[in-house]
Amino acid sequence: MITTKVYSKPTNHRPHTPSKPFLFGTLILLFSVITMTINSHNFMMKSIEHSTKLMAAKATIREAYHEELWSISEEGTKRISKRNIEDEEFLKRDCFRARNTTVPRDMYGKLPRPYINLGFPKMGTTSLHGFFGCGGYRSVHYRCNVTTSCGDCLKEQASRYYNAHGDDHSNTNDDIRNINRDNPPPLTLRTCGHSDMYAQIDNGMYFPQIELLPDLLNSLPNATFFITFRSMHMWWKSLKAWPPSEPIRKMNNILRNINITGLPEGKGRDLREMSEWFCWHVERVRDLLDNSGGNGDRNQYLVEVDIE
Repeated sequence: MITTKVYSKPTNHRPHTPSKPFLFGTLILLFSVITMTINSHNFMMKSIEHSTKLMAAKATIREAYHEELWSISEEGTKRISKRNIEDEEFLKRDCFRARNTTVPRDMYGKLPRPYINLGFPKMGTTSLHGFFGCGGYRSVHYRCNVTTSCGDCLKEQASRYYNAHGDDHSNTNDDIRNINRDNPPPLTLRTCGHSDMYAQIDNGMYFPQIELLPDLLNSLPNATFFITFRSMHMWWKSLKAWPPSEPIRKMNNILRNINITGLPEGKGRDLREMSEWFCWHVERVRDLLDNSGGNGDRNQYLVEVDIE
């Protein structure tokens, strides 16, 4: 058997050398990456610089705003403080303090009836009513009978009297207020409801203790009149909270809008204006009743009560 050997020509194995285009492309790619890195770094630095400037600007604006706000607040506080000081000085007047010298000692326990409270709502009228009721006296509060308020009853008496005497007035505060007082009506609370104490004679809308005060004094020559006192701050707070079932229509807003003598429509916006109205009423009552007890044909007395 013949065996044939085949010999191949040996070759030289040299390493592969990249082509020039490949090297050029690699260099370009590397340069692009470096450029992008540098640009990214520059962008980041610029962003940081911009953010820093923006934060500094905001801080400056905020500081200026707070400085202006503080200035406004400080000025407002000064004005409020000044008003509060003025209010507190005003509230030191005698008209806000009950006197304990209006009834002679020899009249203690002998004051003539009926007893009629000329004070305002939310001024201890319920307490006065309860006090006299507890002492065994007949007392009514707000309503003189089951169906009619004392205020409505007195207003109807005055209107009926003046209509019968040629004064054609409807039942409004202005009409009753402006009628001719030369011939006052004979008012009586006993026809409204028989009682010893009438703890609240207004109905929250009509105030006979203001609109008919001279008529009441002329019609009741033998009577004891009460007027109650309390802190004006507490009274104002009470007016703003009553009635609790009404979220908006509170008594302070009602009083401000019904045009009462001494409190024209629109007045009564704050503690000061409401206090001025109360003070005016107290001084008016005192002027009419001071020194009237036991003089002439009148046997009238004024009792001032601090409910607090």
